[in-house]
Amino acid sequence: MRTAAHRYCLHFAAMVCFSATGFAMPAEVRRDLEEPHVVRIDRSVATLPPELKESLRRVFKQQKLSIADPGKAFRETDFIVDAATDKLAARRLSLGFSTPRFYYVYYRSGGYGTAGNLLAFARGGRSYKFVWGGVEFANEPSTPQEVSKRVRKNLFDDSKQFEW
Repeated sequence: MRTAAHRYCLHFAAMVCFSATGFAMPAEVRRDLEEPHVVRIDRSVATLPPELKESLRRVFKQQKLSIADPGKAFRETDFIVDAATDKLAARRLSLGFSTPRFYYVYYRSGGYGTAGNLLAFARGGRSYKFVWGGVEFANEPSTPQEVSKRVRKNLFDDSKQFEW
């Protein structure tokens, strides 16, 4: 159950940071995540498939993919204190995992406040097409099963097309 403060935080983040276009989780992604048959887990940016990294770069609208490895420093807020802070990635990978049909990337984003983001990519041969994304304000999951549990509890806000 979400508290009033949690709902306010979600509402505030959506108003300030994101556009208002609907983008609900596709039924096939929900079914896949509810009982995921995980075939691959990646815990570093270097081990992500190259084609997936290219898709992430496009989704993030970056010239070159910039995302920190799990546990590494990243720019958690918009407050820049020095040149070193400014050079940090604005996102940090938590976990990537694949099922036979989809590849999922859970990462932490900085800004007005840190948020957890889950992106789903449809697998088509060696290419990956972005199909869904959702946001939550919770601790980083360490396993695909934790992500699955959060999906079953409807903890991801996918009511808007967020700026990834």
